[in-house]
Amino acid sequence: MIEDEQEWLRWIAAVPVPVPLRGKWCTVRVRLRGAGRLPAGTLVVTFNQAGPLRRQDWIVLKGAAGAPVHENLIHVPPDAEAVRVGMLGSAEPSPQAEISFVPMGQAMAAFRLALRHRAALLRRLRQNGLHGLHNIRATLSRLATEPDAADEYRRWTGLFERPPQTPAPDAPKLAALVFQPPGGLPAAMQATLAALAVPHAIVAGGNWRDALAGLECGYVAILQAGEIPHRNMSLMAAGALARLGNPAMACADEDILDPDGTRRDPHFKPRPNHALMLSGTLTRGLWLIRRDVLEAAPGDLAADWAETLRLDLWLRLDEAGKTDTLRLPHILAHCRTDTPAAPAAALADVVASHLRRAGLPWQAEPGFPVRLHPAPDAPAPSISILIASILDREHAASCLPAILAGTAYPDFEMLIAVSQPRGLNSTQAALAARLQADPRVRVIHMQDAGFNFSVTAQVVDR
Repeated sequence: MIEDEQEWLRWIAAVPVPVPLRGKWCTVRVRLRGAGRLPAGTLVVTFNQAGPLRRQDWIVLKGAAGAPVHENLIHVPPDAEAVRVGMLGSAEPSPQAEISFVPMGQAMAAFRLALRHRAALLRRLRQNGLHGLHNIRATLSRLATEPDAADEYRRWTGLFERPPQTPAPDAPKLAALVFQPPGGLPAAMQATLAALAVPHAIVAGGNWRDALAGLECGYVAILQAGEIPHRNMSLMAAGALARLGNPAMACADEDILDPDGTRRDPHFKPRPNHALMLSGTLTRGLWLIRRDVLEAAPGDLAADWAETLRLDLWLRLDEAGKTDTLRLPHILAHCRTDTPAAPAAALADVVASHLRRAGLPWQAEPGFPVRLHPAPDAPAPSISILIASILDREHAASCLPAILAGTAYPDFEMLIAVSQPRGLNSTQAALAARLQADPRVRVIHMQDAGFNFSVTAQVVDR
């Protein structure tokens, strides 16, 4: 099932892939019987048969809302044994689904995909030049499987916003503390309070204990004025917390809310860890803290801002070996454009205090993200950065040089491992030469059947 999002996916059909179609192009067509008016982008297929299903493993079928037939032109993996059809985020009863395959030659498939996605294809060729032609099948395959709904953010996220009909019997009660920034911000505060459907209190001047005392709850939602809880936040969060075993803390995804109500720029967070929390980049948006954990927090917790409280409490729990923090797989908050951010110096002070308590020889430089530097008298051990890459994507050509340019650590090397059956092609070789002009970089070719991040990283590490 999809990691963290299994409640939004139901498998409705599966059939074997005919052997002659493996490694070939074909149209996978699904005809529905007994279905209601399904939203567009609701049906997906996957050839993945083992292990947790990742987002990149499913392919969205194309079809109008309510249409009986949904299909997509797909390159079937050579090792595919079966295809499964699933429904995303729909409250409709599961329909009967008939799966069929329409074979297509490579030339015709390339022509149809190039015609359908000509603007995107031309844009990628302009970015990569003629070097992009060597991997034209992979480029067309990616264009074929990118979901249309990804370009329509509101519709895409709407697939995952169906709340539980009733709260689970063991779901905890929620309340909220809303932090008022110094100097106040009435419009942002009013918007947050108006959206809350749970008991809440305002925290001013960092006095959160008195505010919490008047609330009855099992979990406390920590919000900054201007962070708008999702309309289904209480039901979705309570149900997810119960399923996850009531962790000490949980963070949720968020996006930006423009003044006209448009949602954009989603921030899908990873599970918090020490390195990410030291950067301060996960401190914004909705966090939920179990009440007993919050009540046991030290009296000198940095609490002038919601961001500093989240960060300081997480780091204190980390020092005690109690960082039981999970990510909730929902967008549960929308940040208005006037949501105030904690001063960079305030976040850096929280990190600096943690470093002193933990005896770590680092200094925190204010900024977003917070940057760490070795203390002046601290030794600087040699560090190796291991990166598994195929070195032929646009983001690799911009991201890897940016890492080098933005890293001031005096003694580190970057090892980039490329695993593929043949040597580097011209695009890869050109980027490798450009990167290895920096003496800190080594590009290693590993002969293998294909790209495998985990295996590559383990081999390079050895």
